[in-house]
Amino acid sequence: MKLFQMLMANSCPSGYHPCPDGVWCCPIGWNCLGGGLCGL
Repeated sequence: MKLFQMLMANSCPSGYHPCPDGVWCCPIGWNCLGGGLCGL
């Protein structure tokens, strides 16, 4: 599984959504796994 660390949630790029922790962004369609990780 690919995991990503994304930009700060206050500056999510297009195609990304903020994670509930308010710190990380994950690509649309991916789930936030916590700790700044995203997974399908």
